[in-house]
Amino acid sequence: MNSSSKKQIEKNLVLIGGGHSHLNVLKSFAMNKIDGLRITLISNVYETPYSGMLPGYIENDYSLDDIKIDLYKICYHGNFRFIYTEVNNIDGNKKLIYFKNRPPLSFDYLSINIGINNDVKKIKNADKFALRLKPISKINYNEIINNLSGKKVGIIGSGPAGVEVSLALKKRYKEIEILLFTGKRGLLGNYSISSKNSILKRLNDAKIKVIFKDEVVEISKNKIVTKSSKSYWIDKAILSTNGVPPKWLKKTNLTLSQEGFIKTNNKLQTNFDYIFAAGDIINFSEKNLTKSGVYAVKSGLVLTKNIRNFILNKSLINYRPQKYYLSIIGLSNGTALAYKYNLHLTSKIILSLKKYIDLKFINKFKLYNKINYQQIIMDCKGCASKINLSALKSSLPKDIIKSSEDASQITKGSQYVNSIDMITSIVTDPYVLGKISANHALSDIYASFAKPLSALMILQLPKSSQKVHSEDLKQIQEGAKLVLNENSCVLSGGHTMIGQDYNPVVGFSIIGKKFKRPNNKINNKDVVILTEKLGTGIIFAGVNSNAISSKYIREVCNQLENGNFKLGNILNQINPLESTDITGYGLGNHLINLINRNKYIKGITILKNKIKLFRGVFECLQKNVNSSFYEKNFNYGKNKIFFKNNDLINQIFFDPQTVGGIAFIIPQNSYFKIKNILEKNEIVFSKIGYIDNSHNHLRVI
Repeated sequence: MNSSSKKQIEKNLVLIGGGHSHLNVLKSFAMNKIDGLRITLISNVYETPYSGMLPGYIENDYSLDDIKIDLYKICYHGNFRFIYTEVNNIDGNKKLIYFKNRPPLSFDYLSINIGINNDVKKIKNADKFALRLKPISKINYNEIINNLSGKKVGIIGSGPAGVEVSLALKKRYKEIEILLFTGKRGLLGNYSISSKNSILKRLNDAKIKVIFKDEVVEISKNKIVTKSSKSYWIDKAILSTNGVPPKWLKKTNLTLSQEGFIKTNNKLQTNFDYIFAAGDIINFSEKNLTKSGVYAVKSGLVLTKNIRNFILNKSLINYRPQKYYLSIIGLSNGTALAYKYNLHLTSKIILSLKKYIDLKFINKFKLYNKINYQQIIMDCKGCASKINLSALKSSLPKDIIKSSEDASQITKGSQYVNSIDMITSIVTDPYVLGKISANHALSDIYASFAKPLSALMILQLPKSSQKVHSEDLKQIQEGAKLVLNENSCVLSGGHTMIGQDYNPVVGFSIIGKKFKRPNNKINNKDVVILTEKLGTGIIFAGVNSNAISSKYIREVCNQLENGNFKLGNILNQINPLESTDITGYGLGNHLINLINRNKYIKGITILKNKIKLFRGVFECLQKNVNSSFYEKNFNYGKNKIFFKNNDLINQIFFDPQTVGGIAFIIPQNSYFKIKNILEKNEIVFSKIGYIDNSHNHLRVI
């Protein structure tokens, strides 16, 4: 599990999208790897919902977590790279994938399994006022189910999804009024007359009003207008119309159908034999297949086999979509309707079958999520991959240990300071890792009241081919340069090496010039400010050990990618009396160091309820989940920090941070002035404590 690999990385397989077909690919390659092949999943979500269970979620039979498959965790435990971003072009000739705000990514083999969008072109203002059910990964779930009691909802589109959502909403909210607009194809366009009549009876029994064959042409905030110029007052509009491909596909040199879907042959290859595609996004071998998850699931097995065989230079197999497939529509009354061969059957047994099929499917891909977090310890990444303080104190010269400054003067009395920092891959996206590592190293310069000037990069890459090394170096360097350039810091060179880690290790040595600041003494009751939120180590430990959902990582990554740039730019306006950045040794040990290195600080009192934490931290603490470096931090600082009460929150003081915030001290009478500066610059911060010379330690109350 995330173990080091001595196999040289030779080729890159990139998967765009976490659709049903790619879930099969990921599971297969996790269980049976190809030596020398690195797999990367590009997704615009961390978790993907299973569409078949959406009505059950609306009915309140399932929680949101029940119906979601955690793509990040599948990648983490399968040792795949996970890149959270949006694709906006592909060049099949150059083998490049393009994005909006980052360098293109190269590939050797590519597969595309992305969602489709509801067609909003034919309905005026649909993109502005309607809640869309496609792509399902981007649904606003709170908007679907919240505050609908007694309201009127218009659902546009009466295929299986529109019917099921209508009935599910009606079951959840008895007093809701629902209008179901069928459009010109009518109710359940491809179904038999007898099955349509059966569904219509159920809709009538549920008191859902069906508007037949009168197309919706306009939606406003509280009104739906049809082609016959009739107006219907509504509180919410939900769009369940036919799916269309994303517009960016038109920019690619992939061969597309007239409707804009990717054309594939019967082996699921595009016009480039090394680029595959599957699911709703394809027009399969000139056949106009229904955009159904059934095809995506079945084709996933063929897609997996063919990608593997193509890489291994073996024969590919044909995908033969079934002519008839079982369609099941939940009726939200304890029964479901099964439809196949133009025949239908409604019963409680069919509903039980639907639930069995849904749960069987989703549980296949929650394989990695079944890891018991109580029985596994994940080694920390980022700044927590370091030697503990006790080892440093016992081995390093006392003159180095005594100062423990964030950055050191190059020569005594010099305005110039130097700092070095290095982190392991807390994320597997090399471009983002470059940004994070640069931000992490810059924080030491900010905390030393200096402006960064120049940087040298230290980079360890995994054993790989020259082509892979060039690609990784480009991605990391571009991410780092973006951050350094924002800070007017020149990347002037560096050093590289090859190591045993499966992912890169990146660091920077940075030189900065201190700005002039008043030489004021720290006094009793002066204020301690902490910027940003705490909990980096806990969140990654919780996600990677399966204690919490990966949805919590997005907030953490925002802080990691943005760094302390805003604060660094205005520190000369604030002129703190003392400062330190909070990194791998945790808030508690960094504050202890602050006391030890400044003769004017006797003690500090911290108000723990004022500390801002990432969402998910308390959930981890309640499950007794902590970073693997937590215990070493705790053992070093436990006798140096005095906690008034033994609360769970105390553990946050020993949590290792990567690109943590900066703790600084300001005069008590300057607080409101500095508060205004921080708020004006949109900096997250909190007043967490004060200098307290009534004791000579770090006290937490």
